[in-house]
Amino acid sequence: MTKNKTKYALIMVMVVVSLLGFCVESIFTGFTHGFLSNKNMIFPFLWGYGLAILLLYVLFGTPENPLWFTKATNFTNKTQKYVYYFIIAFFGVCIGEIVLGYLVEITCDIIWWDYSIIPFNITKYTSVPTSTAFASLIFIFMRYIFNPLLDRFSSMNYTALKVIAISFATVLTLDMINSALYMLIKRNTLQIWKIKFKKSGLEWFKQLLS
Repeated sequence: MTKNKTKYALIMVMVVVSLLGFCVESIFTGFTHGFLSNKNMIFPFLWGYGLAILLLYVLFGTPENPLWFTKATNFTNKTQKYVYYFIIAFFGVCIGEIVLGYLVEITCDIIWWDYSIIPFNITKYTSVPTSTAFASLIFIFMRYIFNPLLDRFSSMNYTALKVIAISFATVLTLDMINSALYMLIKRNTLQIWKIKFKKSGLEWFKQLLS
């Protein structure tokens, strides 16, 4: 696999992660708040998730081959590797959510999300339950899906892979920039569409238990 082909294959993995991120957030808001929306984006991709996975991969590798800021680690068994990687993912989620949340709040005067009602919250922007859930999903993806997906994209025709990867990267980057500028200028999120349910999944669940 050539270096350039690996680069474009990584971009396509980022695209898939961005789509999955959109789906995960939609499921979460649908269950907890009873609505679906465009998530402040024009396209159903959250490019920030893809960028976060790329950063995680470059700095900390994968659960099978974990790194410490690009440097090899000396773990002797899988358990140590897996525990280490999960901890990295957990604190990465915590730090990332806190930094992004307060950055948007300070620059755009927007409370983008609020976990205050969730038990064991760490500031309003992160919590132990949500960070544990995200870290678990990240671990599963990086352990079982990342490398097979990377290999699958790497098996594509080089020219086709390059064109598709560059096209997606360009469109999603512009979409993310447009979203950021909209929040900065309008002091509001970009809402294109929103589907409101009669009850949230959480309300349905509580009703079933009552």
